[in-house]
Amino acid sequence: MNSDETDLQNSMLETMGFFAAGIVHDLNNFLTILIPLMESLKKDPSLSKSHCEEISIVLSGCHSLKEVGKRLLNFSNKTQIKTTLFTLNQTVEETIGLFSVAKIKLTPNLLPDLPPISGCSANISIALMNICINAVQSVGKNSDITLSTGIYRPDGKKPDQVDNLYVYLKVKDNGVGMSKEDVKRAFDPFFTTKKEGNGIGLTMARKVVEEHGGSIEIESTLGKGTQITIFLPTTRNTIDS
Repeated sequence: MNSDETDLQNSMLETMGFFAAGIVHDLNNFLTILIPLMESLKKDPSLSKSHCEEISIVLSGCHSLKEVGKRLLNFSNKTQIKTTLFTLNQTVEETIGLFSVAKIKLTPNLLPDLPPISGCSANISIALMNICINAVQSVGKNSDITLSTGIYRPDGKKPDQVDNLYVYLKVKDNGVGMSKEDVKRAFDPFFTTKKEGNGIGLTMARKVVEEHGGSIEIESTLGKGTQITIFLPTTRNTIDS
């Protein structure tokens, strides 16, 4: 990617951030009214147990939407970004919880005791959510989406990274897959092959990962599925063998 293309993508991302902030503002106004109403309704003694459970599901979804809104604001407004130590496993578990509210199953395959990474956990969450949404849209009803984490030690082909320890996160689906031509364009702003897609998710994901000093890769085969892998540097250079 040349400098002109990079400048164009950065300009488009800034515009997306501006509009995201406006959308979150309107969404929060709506939720500020809806959540108290649903909480009040839930206390109605005349409601059946099943109705109360359904209201609880709606409330859980509303609170999840509010959390997503906060994360979008963090993404669009760099002055609000807070850097912390966290692990990819924490991010994966939170994401699985959010998708479970919508009754979407994501299967975890997590390596325990991952070394921590330093950065904005909310933005990494947004990146992962966008990747997972892409996978869900690709898979449809026959859901088979696996989230795997592990440790990556760069080989001799990347001497500038050889002393660094990375963690990886793989999102693998059994969806429709992409052609080689589409894989090359997958991170371009507004490029999409899906009717319900907007071509923004993977662009945002790459921006977040690169801001954390990482990289993102796509492997895909038409008719067989797609695997997206992100690599992020950890706060440790070595681990016990």
